[in-house]
Amino acid sequence: MNRDKLLKKAKRENLWKDEREKLINIRASSIAGTYSMILLIVLIIYNWCTGAPKDSLIGILYIHMGVYNFFNISKEQKILRIASIVMVIAGFIYFIDPLVRRISL
Repeated sequence: MNRDKLLKKAKRENLWKDEREKLINIRASSIAGTYSMILLIVLIIYNWCTGAPKDSLIGILYIHMGVYNFFNISKEQKILRIASIVMVIAGFIYFIDPLVRRISL
């Protein structure tokens, strides 16, 4: 009887973990995709209005990868989470740097 209870409990926990991983992957993809599209639209409008070069696309790519990896990495892997945060910050710096240079000229 104990064995059957343990098997049922383990099956329920594994089912929850699988569902949790699916939801995390969906959420990470959704958030990263949404923010990437918003930044891309802002960049396209800015470049269209000013005729600026399209060098901020790398920043958008870094932000997308950083946000996606942040939500996709488990909480135990703190170094990788920190690296994801640094990647997002680097993406924002790379994205904003051409704007700041144009304003200061």
